Amino acid sequence: MLWAWISGNWSEALSGLGELVGVFSSVRRERERKANTLAELTESHRQLWDYVRSRPGSAGLFDRNRNLAVCPRTDDETHCVRLILLHFSRCLAEHRAGRYDLPENLAADVRACLAYPAVRDAWNELKVFQNRKNVLFVERALARKD
Repeated sequence: MLWAWISGNWSEALSGLGELVGVFSSVRRERERKANTLAELTESHRQLWDYVRSRPGSAGLFDRNRNLAVCPRTDDETHCVRLILLHFSRCLAEHRAGRYDLPENLAADVRACLAYPAVRDAWNELKVFQNRKNVLFVERALARKD
């Protein structure tokens, strides 16, 4: 019976099969695209932190007890925070485009990073140059208490 229908409707059957293959192919390409984006962002993240750690002038960024009135933020530290913000902006852009799933604890990570006085000070200066949605994301993360 199925063969009788197919022989009488081979054009429609072939078309339906082609559409089904197209859907599976599209799903596979989307998974590959997400995997590639994750690999690129992971490599970018590693390179960023290698760079920040290798800069002698950025060591004070991650001093929780730093008094900025006594030891002001340097241009090199501001540059490092700017690079961190660029990376963060790309992650959010990839997420908004559907190519990247944000880590579940990203808000806590943002709060931890901005807990350092020099990083927070640089954020306060540089946020005017950031995408409004990104600033809102960070400000909401800072307001959370979880």
